[in-house]
Amino acid sequence: MEKAKREVHFSLKWGKLDIIVTLLTLLIGIFLSVFVFFMPVEEGSLVSVYYNGDELISLPLRDESVNDPRYIILFKGEITSEYDDEYKTEYKFADCSLLIEDLIIEIDNGGITIVKETSPNHICSAQGTISRPNIPLTCAPNYVMVIIHSAAISDNPEIPV
Repeated sequence: MEKAKREVHFSLKWGKLDIIVTLLTLLIGIFLSVFVFFMPVEEGSLVSVYYNGDELISLPLRDESVNDPRYIILFKGEITSEYDDEYKTEYKFADCSLLIEDLIIEIDNGGITIVKETSPNHICSAQGTISRPNIPLTCAPNYVMVIIHSAAISDNPEIPV
């Protein structure tokens, strides 16, 4: 007795339900993307710098009492005066031993940029400038992450920043 061979046919036709689900998914995705992209940066937003998962410093994104640009320098070893002429800052951190080399972060005009770093293909500085909340600048080879926390979130003691 021979087994009957079954043929499976797939239809590449789109039904009404397929079209509705696809369009609905596309519209929701576009709405969420636009919402995140155009989310306003509120007064009082904070810039937080994390190294190896620990917060090093949290500064106001815009500070009228300080002239921009502001710099944060993470040194692989001891703090040196190597960058004092070009990057004037009081925010210096020593003994960040997991860094490939020293790393410099710039806060300027409501945006954050990694301006000097050493990583394969300079992937950390190639990310450009961020100026919107909750979109991190991540420098995984150097174990560094920089993020803007909006004022609405950072002022709420119930939500850890």
